[in-house]
Amino acid sequence: MTALATSIRARLAPPGGSREPDAWTRWWPLLAAVVIAFVTWPVGSLTPANGLDPSWRIALHMAVARGVDFGDIAFTYGPLGFLEAPVNAEAHTLVPALAWIGLLQVGLAYLVIVCARRTLTWPVAVLLAFACCRLLDEGREVLPLVAFLWAAYVVQWGVPARLGRVLLPVSGVVCGAGILIKINEGVVALALCAVAAWWLGPGRWRALGILAGSAAAAVVVLWTAFGNGVTGLPGWVVASVRIAAGYSAGLPYEAPGRGWEYALFVALVAAIAWFAWLSGEGLGRGRRIAVGLLGAILVFSLFKHGFVRHDLGHSASTFTALIAGAAAIRWTRPSGRLAGAAVCAATVVASLAVLGATGVPSALRLLDPRPNIETAWDHAALAAKPGVRARHREDAAADLRALHAIPQPVIDALRGHPVHVDPYETSIIWAYDLDWRPAPVFQDYSIYTNALDRGNADMLASADAPDRILRHGGPRIDGHSPEGEGPEQLRSMICGYVQDVAVPGWQVLRRVPWRCGPERPLASVEAVAGATVAIPPAPGPDEMVMARLDIPVSLRQRLRTALYKPHDLPEVLLNEGYAYRVPTDVARGPLLMRAPASVGWQDYAPGFSFDRLRVSYTASPLRIDFVAMRVSPAAG
Repeated sequence: MTALATSIRARLAPPGGSREPDAWTRWWPLLAAVVIAFVTWPVGSLTPANGLDPSWRIALHMAVARGVDFGDIAFTYGPLGFLEAPVNAEAHTLVPALAWIGLLQVGLAYLVIVCARRTLTWPVAVLLAFACCRLLDEGREVLPLVAFLWAAYVVQWGVPARLGRVLLPVSGVVCGAGILIKINEGVVALALCAVAAWWLGPGRWRALGILAGSAAAAVVVLWTAFGNGVTGLPGWVVASVRIAAGYSAGLPYEAPGRGWEYALFVALVAAIAWFAWLSGEGLGRGRRIAVGLLGAILVFSLFKHGFVRHDLGHSASTFTALIAGAAAIRWTRPSGRLAGAAVCAATVVASLAVLGATGVPSALRLLDPRPNIETAWDHAALAAKPGVRARHREDAAADLRALHAIPQPVIDALRGHPVHVDPYETSIIWAYDLDWRPAPVFQDYSIYTNALDRGNADMLASADAPDRILRHGGPRIDGHSPEGEGPEQLRSMICGYVQDVAVPGWQVLRRVPWRCGPERPLASVEAVAGATVAIPPAPGPDEMVMARLDIPVSLRQRLRTALYKPHDLPEVLLNEGYAYRVPTDVARGPLLMRAPASVGWQDYAPGFSFDRLRVSYTASPLRIDFVAMRVSPAAG
């Protein structure tokens, strides 16, 4: 241990051969990182709330506390996902989540300091760590950034062989845990650590094997340790990959007035890459290529994070992450260090600009640590007192019940039955302490592909389907609609459930034997995008009419979507009055065009029968297959 400590101290010695006192050199970066983590505490409210994002955060904690098998869930977050979404929803999940966020924040600050201190002055390193941690949003997407800083340090400066042999499997275990927190973050972190592993002992290919083996072992052990059946792991991985891969195609968005951020991002990345290449002349060709590969992995993941859904919440964290990217570079020679300091300063200024700082007062407010310090104290006090946490949960549940104000007949119809909530408000399950049995994709906006839609539809038609489904009104994301968010799922609900209780804004569906006949073709039409097509009439009074859209997608469009996002989503317009957007793959349908009275749902009681269809913002020609299906009237 003495030799190991000596090696670490030598690695942390400042450039230029000067030495600081041993104790200060040994401990000050870690102490500074702990202080920075506290004064930049990234977590906001811990109170369970309603809405899209608060509901899935509550769901992650409920799933762990109530023993829901993640093999039955399709989500990029896994059984450890609650660690990245701290909320006081269950008795034993909040403290581990706060501890994980704290470790990430300390690790981020520490690695920024250690990397930047090698070539820049220690005040600059501390300021960069503070700015990065203060401006980054709520600790999410931090694990890949920590992995990048660690890998960049290993490649550019190296670590003692003994330390490398210890940290290699540790890196694998952390990446394995990261995969079970959020699969795309864990995979990016693993790819970054794989580049670092190539330069660690005990050998290149052997090191990669140790990293991969320790990551795989961590995934299996942690998966089963949290009560999930090992046979469900492959299914969760496949479904999670489908969601991660379908995200670009399913949720593209451009906030107005933010187009200038593309040029700023490209300029910053180009500046960092150019000066980093010039400063890396002393590394050797292999290490310079490795640094370039690390940068490419990080930049691609940041670009996807910030610009697929291009709004303030996503792009701001992308620009803030570039602060850490610039701080990690080995700036050499006085001119290179000057350029490095300038580039690092530019990333801070760019982050402030993206966040809306238009002047010095605004910038100072963004960097003011006082609100974070107050929040950190409050969270520490809450974590330390189980009784206070319990009262906090009780008050939050009461507030949610008052907010939702669900009529008692609706709740009575749900009590004692497994319940799925459609389209997303899982907070209701928690607030009313209902028995939760979700569909695999338990928030409809995440049904990005036809395969995910079929997975939900098959579950709702199976013996494991919930006895009740609570449907609620409320805003849909990005112009979606109930008919376009999971059309196969909607058909399974129509065919396998009848309306039990209905009041304005709320509907309880009760499971019944399948009440639909086979799907029958009506007509097939080839149409040009934007042209109006006649919808065939229903063959009988109890027949619903649906449409399946076969939209051509070129190789160029597929590549654009995979690397970036599509130009737009197809828009379905019915009778010039009812329009919604739908992901191209989900448009295979069947999209509901006509609903008969036999459906018996309040949503369609006023009449849901259209005779004209127009599909826009898509390639041409597209094929539209109209089909019919008989729906028996609700019994009892």
